[in-house]
Amino acid sequence: MKIPFFVALFVAPLVVLADRPTAQQEKAILGAEYAWSEATLKNDAEAIKAIELSDYLETDSRGFMSTRADDVADAEKKADHYTEFSLHETLVRVYGDTAVVTGRTVIKGTNDEGKPMDGIFAFTDTLILQDGQWRGAANQGVRLSTTAATATFPLPRDAGWVKRHEGFVKDAKQGGVALLFVGDSITDNWRKEERGLPIWNKYFAPYHAANIGISGDRTEHVLWRLENGEVDGLSPKAVVLMIGTNNTGMERDGTTPRNTPAETVAGIAAVVHELRVKMPKAKILLLAVFPRGNKPDDPQRIQVNQINPEIAKLANGKSIIYLDIGAKFLTPDGILTKEVMPDYLHPSPLGHQIWADAIDATVKRLMK
Repeated sequence: MKIPFFVALFVAPLVVLADRPTAQQEKAILGAEYAWSEATLKNDAEAIKAIELSDYLETDSRGFMSTRADDVADAEKKADHYTEFSLHETLVRVYGDTAVVTGRTVIKGTNDEGKPMDGIFAFTDTLILQDGQWRGAANQGVRLSTTAATATFPLPRDAGWVKRHEGFVKDAKQGGVALLFVGDSITDNWRKEERGLPIWNKYFAPYHAANIGISGDRTEHVLWRLENGEVDGLSPKAVVLMIGTNNTGMERDGTTPRNTPAETVAGIAAVVHELRVKMPKAKILLLAVFPRGNKPDDPQRIQVNQINPEIAKLANGKSIIYLDIGAKFLTPDGILTKEVMPDYLHPSPLGHQIWADAIDATVKRLMK
């Protein structure tokens, strides 16, 4: 069974210069791309018929070729079962009524034989403008990695996320940062008035602190941000890092694991390494992933408890300091209350106060 993949390659005998798409063209072309991806994810045969041209031709990562008829038949049989079919780093070029889109995609799922189709692929899609609609003409994909490596494989997210990233890049060019916080939504919430901002202003702002946490990030997203300019030119005394909780748990199907604890550990190690490369003079305060879930037997709490002892081994006591403050959020019998984390994940104002108090002495020492 082939791996359906929306990528394209046209080889023309003449050299034709590409034009940058207008904003309207790019919106229409990427709209077609995302509709195409969604049609495959949902095994929507009618949508595939509407998007792919009748003479559409695909070459998958193994060199197998297929047509629109093959794709439609697979969708009707629901031969393949996807849990993810996402596009990343898309770049659009236009050649008259032809568009070429390149990028990466992450695929997770199984084929009709129950075999995994997981992977990260580089793709090239070719679309033709026909009757006012951009439609798929041909595609080709090359496997870059299995999705077991997603935690260590730098990946961006959607347009809104990229816009925030660009803002952080712009901020980095201003310099003047002595203390840097890096992470996901838990770190991101330091900037929210109703969560952690008042405490941030008291404890960390005096150090000329900056926050580059983004809600929803996994280790692979932080890696991409670090590799693409968010800390270039910065030379803080200390970096406070906590990442990895979004690599735990399940994908949206409720059954497919995001990453194993070992994969998450590898992702966190990759982030630590990248921070050391980008800011070699900075000392890294690596925080244990915070506890989550109401009770100790919560599946993601169990994953977190497997991750933390392993990332503790990354510390060397000099340039990398490890600190596990998780117990301070819990009752003596391991219960995480709503007063501390209302959704059993994100700290409340009380939770932020606990966090600040728990790291205050270490931060002071690192900032001397």
